[in-house]
Amino acid sequence: MPESRDCFTLCSCFGEGLRLVYWDDDKDFYVSMWKDRGDGRTCWRQRFRHIWRILTKGEPWDDEIVLHMEEAKKLAQFIHDQATRDGREG
Repeated sequence: MPESRDCFTLCSCFGEGLRLVYWDDDKDFYVSMWKDRGDGRTCWRQRFRHIWRILTKGEPWDDEIVLHMEEAKKLAQFIHDQATRDGREG
């Protein structure tokens, strides 16, 4: 059975999140954005839309991208370069 590893990080405003999932079998990274829905209550219309999207598309969201290894390395290098620019590491 394929294994995956994932990382979830919250936005500094605590309203959104970013989830990264790496699958060993295809060596790709899946990136999706998450949004806090507030008090946890969702109206029936939103629930139906969520269920319908899963049934028709197989995923409850449409904001996921897949990065192949080279693109993931490019993104990681960019983040590292910006985080360490001007001695800001740590």
